[in-house]
Amino acid sequence: MYKIFGVSSLCLLSLLAVAKWVDGNREWKDYQREFYQLEARLSPSSQRQSGPRLEIKQVVNEDLGIVDRCVTCHLGVDDPRFKMAPQPFRTHPNPEQHTFDKYGCTICHSGQGRATYSEAAHGHVKHWNQALFEPEFIEASCVKCHRGSSPVLGPKIRLGKKLFTERACVGCHKIDGRGGTIGPELTAVGERRNAHWLIQHFKNPREVVAGSRMPKFKLTDDEIKVLTTFMLSRVDQRIPDEYLTVRRPVIATEEDEIPSIPDVAAGKRAFKNYGCAMCHGRNGEGGVPNPNAQDKDVPALTYVAEGLFTDEIREKILRGSIPEKKDPKGEDPLYIMPAWKGIMTNVEAESLVMYMESLLPKASSKGW
Repeated sequence: MYKIFGVSSLCLLSLLAVAKWVDGNREWKDYQREFYQLEARLSPSSQRQSGPRLEIKQVVNEDLGIVDRCVTCHLGVDDPRFKMAPQPFRTHPNPEQHTFDKYGCTICHSGQGRATYSEAAHGHVKHWNQALFEPEFIEASCVKCHRGSSPVLGPKIRLGKKLFTERACVGCHKIDGRGGTIGPELTAVGERRNAHWLIQHFKNPREVVAGSRMPKFKLTDDEIKVLTTFMLSRVDQRIPDEYLTVRRPVIATEEDEIPSIPDVAAGKRAFKNYGCAMCHGRNGEGGVPNPNAQDKDVPALTYVAEGLFTDEIREKILRGSIPEKKDPKGEDPLYIMPAWKGIMTNVEAESLVMYMESLLPKASSKGW
């Protein structure tokens, strides 16, 4: 009995010793010791009599629903003495504009605010989608507070939104209640996907999602970055009104204007803005290869008015269509015609019909 008690006591003491050693050598404590050594070199007069206290530091903001412990390691974020210091101690570039007691850190930078290990705090863990934003994607957070045409917003959000429309993404994906239903809704996609996933998906959808119906678009690296930034900005996070900046009136360009009366010019803009050229070619002159489709390619629209009446063209635009398979046992054709009803306005749809009918060469005659 005494031997068992002795062995148990020894094991308990060993466990306590290991626990004390682990607690004393936590990553954040190492950072704090390094920071206080750096502080002592920068300002010798600031040396503490009893030595620095190592402790978890955090910003709690109930309005935003955040608990950010980033300042446990990033100790110099609001101290100008550390503007040239190495990370994680460097001064934040604009601490006076976004004070940490009001905004915290993750509201802009993302990451996992409650974590105390750098890997977990930066969000690089399984089942956590809000990884720390790389500098090139940080603009995605600005739209949470800076709405409308705020001058604070950079070009990536605007260009990403424009590209999203031009590439006909809205024909398959619903966003903010507007768009198709072929693909998943993207209203809050920034809460489900991180930058790495989005980039790889834009490069090759089927490599990321087996059997994906999304075409492999020929996107440049810059186009992928702006689309990724736009997708990351799509979050459903509640921001109190006092954080929101005042909306400025948006000056609409010709491309943004929604026509009040159908005309060919408006139809040509709709053809461009809704990404029709992605499949049917510029000015409807020719489509792209469509594997296992009966017609092999997405059809050109040059002679569509010769084969279809006005009502039939309108019906195809609004209802959409799925190409017939060349091989009934094969996969569905990659490109389908989305149903644009509820996405386009009636006037835009009528204008598009007029534009498509205008593509018919003058030597041809519509109908019989």
